[in-house]
This record gives sequence, structure tokens and C-alpha cells, in this order.
Amino acid sequence: IESVLDKKSSASANRSTQPIFLVCTHGTRDQCCAIYGAPVFRQAILAAPERVWQSSHVGGHRFAANLLCLPHSILYGRLTRQKTGLIIEKYLGGELDLEHLRGRSCYSPVAQAAECFIRQNLHFYGINDLQYVEENQSASDLWEVKFIQPQKAVGYDVRVDVGKMDQAIYESCGSPKKA
Repeated sequence: IESVLDKKSSASANRSTQPIFLVCTHGTRDQCCAIYGAPVFRQAILAAPERVWQSSHVGGHRFAANLLCLPHSILYGRLTRQKTGLIIEKYLGGELDLEHLRGRSCYSPVAQAAECFIRQNLHFYGINDLQYVEENQSASDLWEVKFIQPQKAVGYDVRVDVGKMDQAIYESCGSPKKA
């Protein structure tokens, strides 16, 4: 096995231009990722052989099973084995599944929420239907996030109010925790 660090090899020789899919299966960090991630990983391999990797942690284990689609940094959560193949097929075709979409991991949580809100309400399924512009904090818990639809040069401004919920949410497969 030749290593990327081997003098005979270079990073560019091992670079891929094909999409890569990461499934979090890190059961040591949180059992949810192993319990729900392992079946999704096995299904993903069938959908995209040689492009799927197990990952140690992508964040948000309460959303397990998680799938990260690169190079666009599209993150899916609460994914089931049954939907995995369809989601990968859609992604390879340039489309997103809005039901399981968590946003792009390269965006802040506020921008992820804003993007998902726009996409779900306006039915924007194309990966490139929206382009992030900026976000600004206008008050302690209030953010304004801007996106544009590049094909039509239309802008969208979303106000995101960040606050605590009165109901308990699951932080993991374990017991609920107020947040």
C-alpha cells in the first residue's frame, strides 16, 4: 500500500474529483451514530461503491444517522437505510432531499437554518439554487441571513431568532435534555 506521505506519491495523485459520502458511525462518541449510522453506511456503499467512507464525527449525533456529501458540504440527518440510496442518487443528479436536509456544514448553524427554511418553503431542490451572501447579528438573539438565487438574481432575507425551547429535546439516544 502506497501512502500519501510516501515520497513516490503526492497528494494530487490521490485527489478525487468524484463526490465522496461520509457516514458517521462513531459509537464511542455517541451510541446513536453506531446504531443508526452502520445500516446507512452499508446501504450507501451499495448506492455509491468506492465513494463512501465511515466517519468518526460530523456533529449533531442527535440527528443520527448523518450523511455528509462532499464537495458541497451537504449534511443530512435522521437518515434511514431505506432513503439512503435515493438521497445519494438525487445528490449525484444535482438535487437535494429536503426532508432530511440539515444544511451545509460549511455554514454557521444560523445560516443552515435559514437555507433549509428557504428551500423548504420555496421548493428549491437544486444544489446550486441558492448562494449564501452574508449573515449579520442585529440583536443578541436575532440574526439576518441573506441568500440569492443566482439564476434569477433574486435575493432572500431571513430573520432567525435564536432562543431556548420550552420543550425537552433529545441530545442523544438517551434521555431528553432541556435546550
